[in-house]
Amino acid sequence: GLGQSAFFEPSLLVLAGSSDRFLAASAVRALGCVDTPASIAALEGALEHADSRVRANAVEALSQLHCTTHISRLMHMAQHDDGRPRANAIHALMQMRTGDAMASLNTMLSDQRPSQRQSALWLVESMGVLELARHVAEMSLSDPDQNVRSRAHKVIHLLLRSTDASAA
Repeated sequence: GLGQSAFFEPSLLVLAGSSDRFLAASAVRALGCVDTPASIAALEGALEHADSRVRANAVEALSQLHCTTHISRLMHMAQHDDGRPRANAIHALMQMRTGDAMASLNTMLSDQRPSQRQSALWLVESMGVLELARHVAEMSLSDPDQNVRSRAHKVIHLLLRSTDASAA
């Protein structure tokens, strides 16, 4: 936030490899402000971290740096990772305009696990993906999980409000 990430890069690189997942997640997030080969390498390495928060932060940081060298890893994450890193990977792929991103998001919205559907709904909301409004509306009525139905209900109302605002 203070524009001092480059000054702290050596320390951030060490902390990004920490066994403490909270320290590693914070360091990885901060490395998103340091556009150097060393920080990009560390961030790409963090995509393989055991902790999902670290992986999710690595995706966000690499997106912030507009790095695309890890696209094959993102495509794998978009199909197989935990909720947050999976949603972040799909988000990054959508920003890169890759063809599989929307299909991955549709798959995630239909995942059997409620936590995955919740993360997918966050992504639909945060990106304002109007193409999925019908799917989200159906989820708000028929999803087997009450929390997912509630979240879908909120998301569909936000999407409808955004279309009303843009039409005005």
